[in-house]
Amino acid sequence: VPPDIASHLNVITLGPCTAAQLREYYVACDFGLVSLAEDFEGPAFPSKSLEYVTFGLPTLYFGPSLPAFVSIIEKSGVGVSARKVQRIDRPVSVVIRSDFAKKRMRFVQLACVDENEVRRLLSTFG
Repeated sequence: VPPDIASHLNVITLGPCTAAQLREYYVACDFGLVSLAEDFEGPAFPSKSLEYVTFGLPTLYFGPSLPAFVSIIEKSGVGVSARKVQRIDRPVSVVIRSDFAKKRMRFVQLACVDENEVRRLLSTFG
């Protein structure tokens, strides 16, 4: 973690954790950060976002332009791009968390592929 972020009063770094420990921390967090290096090139769908959404944690994205990913988190309502908001704080998290079950369902519809649809598409390739 860069020193200027690690030294911020509202940032807590945990170091290595088990999956069970992380889930316990999610309850106390305002956002789950999904970040990619600015020089990252290529397509991506950060898998951390799936876990955050599963556990009702709003997603905050920072990194290179990933318009499809940002569109999915913003249109579903489960998260925001750090580049598109003026202030990132607990009130923003509270707004995102409201009615999160419906937002999670929209996220799943936008981000996840249905098994039957995959089978149908695969069968068209012969």
